[in-house]
Amino acid sequence: MDRDRLLRLARWGDEFARPGFSFGEWVPARKDEAGVIHMGWYEQNEVAVRFVGDMYQLGFVHAFDWMTWLGTPEGKRFRRGPEAVATAGADDLARLLTAIIRGERFSDGELAGAHESGILLAIARRAGELAEGT
Repeated sequence: MDRDRLLRLARWGDEFARPGFSFGEWVPARKDEAGVIHMGWYEQNEVAVRFVGDMYQLGFVHAFDWMTWLGTPEGKRFRRGPEAVATAGADDLARLLTAIIRGERFSDGELAGAHESGILLAIARRAGELAEGT
C-alpha cells in the first residue's frame, strides 16, 4: 500500500478526534397519521458520505469475504478495540475498513459505532504510523 494513500487515511484522524464529531444521528421510530409504524434508522451526514467515498476511492474498501473474516481470530481481535489496531498492517486496515463500511448496509450505525469505540481514530493513527515507516 503506498504512502500517499495511507497519509490520506491518516488525515481523517483530525476529524475523528474533533470534539463533537459525528457521522450523523439516529432518527427515531414514528407512527404516521395512518397508524403505520416507520422504523428508526441512522441518518448519515455529508462527512460520513465523504469518508466512505474516500475509502472506496483510495481502495481501502475492496472485494473479499469480510463477513467470514470477522469471525476469524484476526477479525475478532481487530474489532475488539483500538488497542489491537495499533499492531495492524496496511492490509489489515483495509480489511477492517471494508468490514465496517460494508457492515453499515446490514446494521445501521455500524460506522458511528466504530467511531465511538475509537476504532476509526486508531485506524487513522495507525495509517499515519505506517506511512511514516514507524
